[in-house]
Amino acid sequence: MIISSGVLPFDERVGGLRAGGLYLLAGAPGAGKLAFLLHFLAAGLEADEKLAFLGGHSPEELFDRAAHWGLEGLDRAWRDGRLTVLGYRGEFPRRVLEAAGPDEAFEELQEGLGGAVSRLAIDPGTLLWETRAGTAMAGSFLQWQESAGATVAATVVTDLEEDLPRSTDWVVQRATGVFRFGRLPGGTGEITVHQARPPIADPGPIIFEMKPGAGLTAPAAATGRPGGIIADADRRRLLVLRMTEEVNEDVDDWFNREYEVRQTRDPAELEALLRDGTWGGVCLAVERSRIDEAIRICHRVRGLTAGAIVVLSRGQLRSSDRARAMEAGADDILRQDVVLRELKSRFRRAAAVVAGDRTLPGDPDRPQPRRDLVEAAEFAAEVERRLVSPALGYLTVILVPESVGVEVLKALRASVRVGAGDFVGVVEDGYGVVLQDARGRHARIYMERALRSLDPSAGAPEVKILTSPEEADHIRSALSA
Repeated sequence: MIISSGVLPFDERVGGLRAGGLYLLAGAPGAGKLAFLLHFLAAGLEADEKLAFLGGHSPEELFDRAAHWGLEGLDRAWRDGRLTVLGYRGEFPRRVLEAAGPDEAFEELQEGLGGAVSRLAIDPGTLLWETRAGTAMAGSFLQWQESAGATVAATVVTDLEEDLPRSTDWVVQRATGVFRFGRLPGGTGEITVHQARPPIADPGPIIFEMKPGAGLTAPAAATGRPGGIIADADRRRLLVLRMTEEVNEDVDDWFNREYEVRQTRDPAELEALLRDGTWGGVCLAVERSRIDEAIRICHRVRGLTAGAIVVLSRGQLRSSDRARAMEAGADDILRQDVVLRELKSRFRRAAAVVAGDRTLPGDPDRPQPRRDLVEAAEFAAEVERRLVSPALGYLTVILVPESVGVEVLKALRASVRVGAGDFVGVVEDGYGVVLQDARGRHARIYMERALRSLDPSAGAPEVKILTSPEEADHIRSALSA
């Protein structure tokens, strides 16, 4: 059964939580984890469930926080006995943390809860399993959570990129879902799906605002682009804001061949030029270290032009930075070191975007969603069409042996971005996965995400990863074998 987390933008992306699951909320203090837990409990109240909170807050502190976020009723539920609040204070934490054995510790916890509960929020969760008993405590916690039948949401103070204590790593690996919380400028935040069982189609950042009186909500709409159609002559006019000392020489030459370019290093001048005339597009050439500044500029100038805004970075950006740039109004984000064919393709598609239309109208090369398993001949023909298309840029093909079996194939199909043009089909002696606009590193991330739902003891299958345009001939050879 699927239940609501109480956070609307999260539920819209993830689909809610699986009843009886274990969910970990990771991230630095102040990123929104406690607010999420309070939403989680408030949703349980609406569903008439029995709830519990275990953490470092007294009931009064907890209810004050809930009232700040506009979540009413938890205090009444506590007085009525529908909500149990156990604090990491007094005798309870000492009995749990200093218990002679793990089983004794969770017997103490069950007794403190006063019976079965439907939802349990824990802040922080690590105090329950990072004890002297080590992984034995973590194992007992997992057994207790499963036998208790409660949906558990627990916070973890880590960004998940550092070396985790063995006991916490043990819990992370076995959790139903692990979500990373991060803070963004302007009072917004993001939730990234680090792990989910079953996998979700789009694990990218979920952007939210933290509003007093409303809690975690969808962000206010970004400034829209002005309406109107840009004349063909004006589409050739490109404004470039230089936020880096270096721009790839080939890229610079291409700009000057393809466009009437006006370059500036002053964001104020960029805004003035956009107010005074019509431009086909804006390019922010930026150092990775200045991406926050570039995102703020995107937000300021989005309402000044109907043309495309492209961020051209010097260095690989984090996925969260890319998501924030798109939220701020950018139409595409790419690196300087892409091949020129890809650069041309991406700028062409972005330049066709006017008045909020993010497609190329009537473009016969635009990939159509393919949800079914594609037969071998059709798979090879579609890959060839994309290899020769001047509009589609690059792609990656993953060749998977037939021996992987039905469950792996099911996981691979569930993890592709159908809307972005990804699809899975039959090839000689196995299956092929096409990831549109993806490179080798993206393919490895895709494989890791797809296989998380499977038994790790089975091991990862041996696959071959080929990227176009660099390895287009190898892709053709593999599909014609």
